[in-house]
Amino acid sequence: MKGQIASVSLSQKNCLAVGFGQHVQMFENVIDNGIVTPYLSHFAGGDVRQVQFCPHEDILGIGHARGFSSIIVPGSGDPDVSGLVHNPFESKAQRREREVKMLLDKLQPEMIALDPSQINRVKKQNEVVQDEKVPKAIRVKPDYSWPLLSRFKRY
Repeated sequence: MKGQIASVSLSQKNCLAVGFGQHVQMFENVIDNGIVTPYLSHFAGGDVRQVQFCPHEDILGIGHARGFSSIIVPGSGDPDVSGLVHNPFESKAQRREREVKMLLDKLQPEMIALDPSQINRVKKQNEVVQDEKVPKAIRVKPDYSWPLLSRFKRY
């Protein structure tokens, strides 16, 4: 390399792009092998300002004095998006669908009812557990609802 280094970028597959002068050179597996000979070289046509790899793609963007260039660098990008990370290119509809699916996964299967008339109903229990601390005289019978009781029976 001759000249001052203007920009350096490292890809997901350890491919190093170095921009200097009007040239860009790519080095393969620099971290693993430590090889100093470039395997790909490109003439930008203007003084290189910045180089940057596109994530998950084999494309290198080069910003230079005359504009922008993009070149294909085989084997530089990792095509597999991690399963734990959501799709980085998802649309609004896909995001909404993913959020609904995540919420439905939280529900227990027993809570999903096919009969729409059971949505606002509370399951009645056969046994009514009464609080032992409250004396029998103050307890309300479970057959009567609270608003229908006279004020003397409420307290």
